[in-house]
Amino acid sequence: MPIGVSAGQKRVAVPTAVRLAGKMRIEQWDPADETTARACHDVTLAAHEVDRPVDPPEPYGLFAVYLREGWDRLPGETWVARADDGSVVGYYRVN
Repeated sequence: MPIGVSAGQKRVAVPTAVRLAGKMRIEQWDPADETTARACHDVTLAAHEVDRPVDPPEPYGLFAVYLREGWDRLPGETWVARADDGSVVGYYRVN
């Protein structure tokens, strides 16, 4: 029987390799692309609903500033992951 790491009843690590369920395209985000910025905000809202359901979500205007400029106005870039159908499934801002 493989050994796994668990905390209480919830497994926190698996003993085998994990693969993504499908393919995704990763591309650099153009700050002028408002549609993609809103889709990234939707991803953030979905994660927020699961991770911190009691706290109010970050409004789009504040999120858009973060995505374009970062919190400390540090130069950076944002990368977006898209599913095969073109929908945004994730993003990451690199400082």
